[in-house]
Amino acid sequence: MDEEMREYRNILIHSEQKSIESYDKSLLTLSGGALAISLVFIEKIIGNTEMDVPTILFLAWTCWVITIIGTLASFYFSHLAMGKQ
Repeated sequence: MDEEMREYRNILIHSEQKSIESYDKSLLTLSGGALAISLVFIEKIIGNTEMDVPTILFLAWTCWVITIIGTLASFYFSHLAMGKQ
């Protein structure tokens, strides 16, 4: 492989890593924000009123928490993999 192709390949790899990093950060931000908004919504808007289907809300919160934990785990394991390489 000549030098230009190696440099081009390195640029592509770097761009891919930055893109995935940006995606992960966006996902974490959106998930955390949505979870916070739903908690405020429950507290301020619904208040003490009984919910019709609280199971769906708790399922959504569970999914959001799983997403946040998964994203944070991906950051951690990515760091470990880079260190190992």
